[in-house]
This record gives sequence, structure tokens and C-alpha cells, in this order.
Amino acid sequence: MHLIKLLLAGCQLLLGWHPKVNRLQLTAGWFWALAMLSLLTELAFDFAAVLPPRLFDLNALQTWAVFLLVLLSIGMLAARWCRQPSLIWQLPVLLLSADIVRNLLLLPVYNWLIHAPETPWQVYQWLWYGSIIWLAIPVITALRSLQPWQYRRRQILPAISHPIIVYLLASQLLLADFWQTDYSEYYKNAETAESTPNFNTERVLFRQAAMLDNIIAGLSPQRPEVTDMYTVHVAGYGEQDVFMKEALFTEQLFADTFAAEGRQITLINNPEVIDSHPLATVSNLKTALNGLAGVMDLEEDILFLFITSHGSKNHWLSFSLYNLPLNNLSADYLATLIKESGIRSKVVVVSACFSGGFIEPLQDNNSLIITAARDDRHSFGCSDDTDMTYFGRAFFQIGLAETKSFTDAFEIAKQHLSEWENEQGYPASEPQISNAPELLNKLVKWASELSSL
Repeated sequence: MHLIKLLLAGCQLLLGWHPKVNRLQLTAGWFWALAMLSLLTELAFDFAAVLPPRLFDLNALQTWAVFLLVLLSIGMLAARWCRQPSLIWQLPVLLLSADIVRNLLLLPVYNWLIHAPETPWQVYQWLWYGSIIWLAIPVITALRSLQPWQYRRRQILPAISHPIIVYLLASQLLLADFWQTDYSEYYKNAETAESTPNFNTERVLFRQAAMLDNIIAGLSPQRPEVTDMYTVHVAGYGEQDVFMKEALFTEQLFADTFAAEGRQITLINNPEVIDSHPLATVSNLKTALNGLAGVMDLEEDILFLFITSHGSKNHWLSFSLYNLPLNNLSADYLATLIKESGIRSKVVVVSACFSGGFIEPLQDNNSLIITAARDDRHSFGCSDDTDMTYFGRAFFQIGLAETKSFTDAFEIAKQHLSEWENEQGYPASEPQISNAPELLNKLVKWASELSSL
């Protein structure tokens, strides 16, 4: 019965209400009893917040023991500043009761989120920030409930701030997770996989500037009164061949079908082409865009930029090649690179999971943005046993084989993707396309000129 009273007091503390502490037994015995109950709720909470297969971490028990000592030190700090020895046990008991209730309330929330389809990463971020703020409330409320503040005012700030700081640091930084996802099978498979390709990292990086300079110097000049299309093809993730194959396919497609030969730059992260193609790095992409801008007629010509890689929920594209120290590319920074180059008219195609997040930063009346998935959806087909991703095959191999219109090709690709994903039982990727009225007029002119060649 008294346990229920303590838990109700913990609930009141989380809401900022003052419990009737004079009716509660805030003793050492109840501290250790609540410590065991809190341990059980922490085990359940961590279990719900981790995807299977799960592995129990015994080291977390050590950090839990230290956390209990920290709680007692909070009680001693409060007792010293408030000059009230009874706080040594009273405050830790109340904080433990609040911690138990908090875990019980968050347990179903995390359990639902971890199994919910495509939960936005911002939800976890704000939940984490919110939990930090929430932890401060019980400390303040418990101190105000236990101490009538009959000491000098200058003692109030340290009396409150010191326990809050220690409690927040202990709760967020000290405690380790009792359960972790078991990646042993993944690492076991990785050990049996093909070893990391051996190449001279320093030599590869040193050659980048000269390789790009030679390509830019060899670009065909812009033709007066003709709308030329200059292209950049980027394969960001270098540990799977599918992205390299996709970038090389689109390079050849635009050379053969869209008269882009001599007006293309292809950046690829893959050991197979490390000596023939510049790396897909953020700095190389910036150099490529600036190089094209120096050759293009910025009022007349069009940029076609295609990037294929793995994408993340926070809308970053992976630029990776084994042990090379490469930076990933964010949607916002890609928009910055294009803006700084001065290129106005552009078609940007991004084939990656969550690539819909690139539309808003890049979108304007002169920019047609096409993505393989919605901002919170996966795209599919990026396995090593394929030459193209689902979207690449639908858009480039099928769509652009039937039409020279990028918008029509998108609609064709969208229909094929829906059929393939339904057949495989995959959730819909929902590819996206932006509205670019000014650019669409220029694309009609470009297609007309292309047909007359």
C-alpha cells in the first residue's frame, strides 16, 4: 500500500505538484526497495527501446550501482545546502519514485516507436530533449516539498542547481543500456566477406585535383543559341557496385540519347574505377559544379545532376569508400553548392532512401527535383546482385527509353515501382517530383532542339 503512495508521489513530482511528504516513509529501507523496482523498470525500458536480436550487457549493472551512489550524493548535497540531514534519504527516495513512474510511462511509447514504420528521426530527438527537461522537474518539486526555504536566499540557487546538474548528468550520461542489439551475426558475416581493397590512400587523394582539372579542361564549349545539357553523375557509396553501375549507365545514356558527350563529369566511389574516375566527395562535387558553370551559358543551358547512394532519415547522402575519410552530403549543403556555382536551370535526381528530404532545400521555379522516395520512406533494390536500383531501373532504363520528358518518365517509373513493390511486399517508396514551371518550358525547347539534331 505504501509503495502505491510513493509511486503516486513520483507521479505528482513529474507533473510539478507537491506530494504530501509528511505522510510518506522516506527512509533508507524504502530507498533500497525502490532501487530494485527502478532497476526492473529500467531493464524493461531498455528492452523495449532496442530492436531484436537483443544482448544483455552486464557492465550496465556497474553503472547502475554508481547511479545509486550519485542519488545518495544528491541527497547529501541537498542536506548540506539546506541544513536538513533528513534530506539524505528523503530526496533520493522521491527521485527514485519519479524515475520509476517516468519509465513506466515512456515504456509503451518507445515500444511503439521502435516498431512503428518509418518514425521520423526528429521524434526521437525531441523525445530525448523532453526527457532531459522532465528530469529537472522532480528535483525542484521534491526540494520545495521537503524544505520550507527558511535559510538565506543566497542558498536557494546552489541548493537547487547542484542536485539538478548532478541528477541530469547521471541520468543521461552515466547510465548504460542494459540491452543492446546483437550484431554478432553481422560482424561474423563481415569477417568472411571480401577483404577491404588495398589502395594507396594518399596517392588517391593527391590525384583528385589533377583528374578533375583535366576533365573540366576537356569539356565541350557551350553552343550559342542552343540549349545544351551538362551532366554530373555521382555514385556516393563505394562498398557496393550497384551505385557505380548506375552512375556509369546514366553517363552512357546521356551520351547516347541526350547528346551530352563531352559535357559530362562522373564522380564515383569504387575501387574498380579509382584510377579512371574522380572520387565522389563533397569537395569534388563543388569543383565539378563550378567547372561546369564556367563553361555553361548560365541563362540558356541546363544542369542535370544525378546522385545515387544510401540515404539517412536526417537527409544525408553517404559518400564512403572503405578507409578513406570522406564527408557525407546533406540536402542543405547540396543546395548551397549549387547556389554558389551560379547555375540556375537544373534537373536534380536523387536515388536514395529518404531522398524526398532534398526537395525543399533545392526547390525553386528553375529546378526540377526528382527523388526515389518520400522524405520518410525507403527506396529499394540497392543490393550487390543487381546492376540498378529499383528507381534507377524504372526511371532511366524504362522511363527515359520511352520518352525524353523527365516528368513523363517519372510517371512511368512511378507506376513500375508501385507494381514491383507490391509484388515483393515492400512498403511504398512514394517517389517525389517538384513543380518547376519556368524550367519545364526550357526543357520543352531543349527536347525540341534535341530531336532536330
